[in-house]
Amino acid sequence: RRMYIDSRYPIFHFNTAIGSYSYDSIAQKQYTQLRFVVRHDILFGVGRLKYVVESGVTNAPVPFPLLEIHRGNETGSSGEYYFNLMEYMEFASDRYINTFAEYGMNGFIFNKIPLIKKLNLRELLTFKACWGDTKFEHIFPLPSTTKSPTIPYVEAGIGVTNVLKLIRVEYIWRVNHTRAEIENNGLFFRFQFE
Repeated sequence: RRMYIDSRYPIFHFNTAIGSYSYDSIAQKQYTQLRFVVRHDILFGVGRLKYVVESGVTNAPVPFPLLEIHRGNETGSSGEYYFNLMEYMEFASDRYINTFAEYGMNGFIFNKIPLIKKLNLRELLTFKACWGDTKFEHIFPLPSTTKSPTIPYVEAGIGVTNVLKLIRVEYIWRVNHTRAEIENNGLFFRFQFE
């Protein structure tokens, strides 16, 4: 894992994976996966905007476990780079873009309320989206519950950080791809010391 000193400039990552697989009667096949990530923290208005945009592509047909399985979360706690209302293996693709954005308002509203001001709470807005597609035929079928997010999957949230100096509470909505049999919104907690 890489950790970086704060910078006012964007940080770029470029990763590549080259491999091969064989399955059933198919001869060994080669594939290459490319991933490009940009992360940036910007002092913006009254707070700080943090965003990450990652994009990737696989250049050949691969079995579905080698696809980008978009990061779902069924744990009940919030994950910074996870889609908190997405089920595990709900979406997979071989070409994709994931976006994570968080705007911390640094107490802009709470600092104007006399008793709340003493708690040092911080407001938070979040946005997460993913788009993806599968360009190639599948080597073997995707699970029946897995699909490509050709219509972007979107989550939005509003929250409070710095609760007791280490807890983050966030209410998140699943903006689209809603279904009656799953949770389409919810309250999430996470330990976050800043």
